[in-house]
Amino acid sequence: MTVSVYKYFGDGDSLLYVGITGRRRQRQFEHVSDSIWWHLVFRCEIEHFFDRAMALERERSLIRDLKPRFNVMLSVTRDTRRKAAQDAMKDGNRMIGKKASRQR
Repeated sequence: MTVSVYKYFGDGDSLLYVGITGRRRQRQFEHVSDSIWWHLVFRCEIEHFFDRAMALERERSLIRDLKPRFNVMLSVTRDTRRKAAQDAMKDGNRMIGKKASRQR
């Protein structure tokens, strides 16, 4: 099975999120449905691996080195998650449960 490491970028090539999945289409749908930052995404880069351990190491090194704005699970603090949600709201959005929608 192929495992993918993906990077979502926002305006000005700012790195928003790095993730890993073996089910790329389903995972993207989950981000579209549940991620408070999805509306900020302009583009995606994907790397494919045949070894999940190598993919995990790549994901962790990217998160550690590049510090994506919305990767909070590897730095599991409530304050970090709260700050990420507040940042997303500052970008002109309001949260509805787990979803965000643009204010008009």
